[in-house]
Amino acid sequence: MVEVKVVSETGAIELPQLEGNKHSIEVPLNNGQATLQNILLAENTQGKSGEYCLCCSLLGNASWSTTIPPINIPFFFCNDVKKQAYFTFLSKERDQLNTSIEAYHSLFKTTKQLTTALKLAVAEATQQEQKLRIEYRKTCGQNQTLSLESVDRLVLQCEQKQEEIRRKPRRQCSLQPAPKEANIIGKIAHLAQVADDDIARCLSWHMSGDMDCVVTRTTATALELHKATHGKQQLLALDFICKKTMPDWSRSLPHVKFSSRSVPPGNPIFARDLLIFTEHVEECKTVFGMLLGDTIFLDTLKDATEYRQQLVKHTYCPTLLTRDGDRIRSNGKFGGQSNKAWPLEKLKGNVFSAPLSLDYQKACRQLDTIQKLRSAMTNLEQTKHELQEHLDHENSSEMQSKVMECKEAEQSLQKINVKLGMVLPAEGSNSSVPFDGASSRRASPRNKRASLPAEQPVRTSTRYHNSVAFSEFEYPQQPKRNRRN
Repeated sequence: MVEVKVVSETGAIELPQLEGNKHSIEVPLNNGQATLQNILLAENTQGKSGEYCLCCSLLGNASWSTTIPPINIPFFFCNDVKKQAYFTFLSKERDQLNTSIEAYHSLFKTTKQLTTALKLAVAEATQQEQKLRIEYRKTCGQNQTLSLESVDRLVLQCEQKQEEIRRKPRRQCSLQPAPKEANIIGKIAHLAQVADDDIARCLSWHMSGDMDCVVTRTTATALELHKATHGKQQLLALDFICKKTMPDWSRSLPHVKFSSRSVPPGNPIFARDLLIFTEHVEECKTVFGMLLGDTIFLDTLKDATEYRQQLVKHTYCPTLLTRDGDRIRSNGKFGGQSNKAWPLEKLKGNVFSAPLSLDYQKACRQLDTIQKLRSAMTNLEQTKHELQEHLDHENSSEMQSKVMECKEAEQSLQKINVKLGMVLPAEGSNSSVPFDGASSRRASPRNKRASLPAEQPVRTSTRYHNSVAFSEFEYPQQPKRNRRN
């Protein structure tokens, strides 16, 4: 058995009594362990405010008392309303300090996280700028050191160069554009561009009957335009076209299947591959694939006739056009005025327009690269500025004063915890009031009954306030005896 009783190290005579006005209680010992649960002081018990101990000693075997000393669990008994109010005041002040310290720590943590995020953003912006500088050197062929002012000058130069190229005369289609509506794609003459003048002349003449046709997405829109123009406007709806009969744009020329090793004269190429689409690419492929089919361009009429002679031995030959303006129909008919392309002047602007020159496309790529580089440089400069502002604020007197305030609050909290007995006083401290404010309730003249929470392990080095009941107490296990003795 383990006997638990209240004792005083100062030799006080008037001792607080346990529940039931008992001086001691006995707890059974099981396998060398004794569990103390809900040990309470009696209400309105006697005793003066001060330090006491729960003395736990073994009973039953006289030899144990000599080999196993008692364990004393200190606690502080308070029997004074003023002390109760004082401890309450300290507890409130401690809670306020805890709240302030948590706010400071949250501020410092957020500041540190923001610093890390800004440094990462600066690193990423620097990497992106270096990448675009390398791309600029490859695109523009220059290796000079750039600043924002020099980049702005380059942007202005590229824009001026683009404007000069746009003002240069080039082949243009003079047909009136189609109405700008959501379901209207445009006129066939405006949907494609052709770079070579001879090919543009022959192809525009070959498709002269279709150049003014307006392409729409739906039949309903086509019927509306037909009604609005009183049937005078040619119309083609995309949902009118059978997609299954469309030619494969990746298919090779027909002669490759039968003579893949020989290269026929005349540089044969599908007419559709000579078209340049600036927008509505898939819709344009559908339209021109249906109108041109497998029409092939060659250099001269001689090349076209030889090509057809060889091809018809094996398979069907599509319509052949030449850069000289001749046409051999798919049925083999050629010659005459109906198979000779008109001059550009006679076409009267009913011709595919020429794309802007390669210099213009190069200037566009350079301008795009320079603008991206300028955006990256601006972003890097702005990110560095934000990081420097944040570092200046972090090292400012305002933040330093907050750090000092936090340290002072932590020191004040340490002193209050020492007064409340929540931590052991530091060496040299004059505090003599032990108190465990986190896990106890204070006694008053009306109610002198208090307890600790259940399952609290015993630590002999910690000092406790008020009348305390421990939920678990591990007593040293009795060493095994020799049975022969």
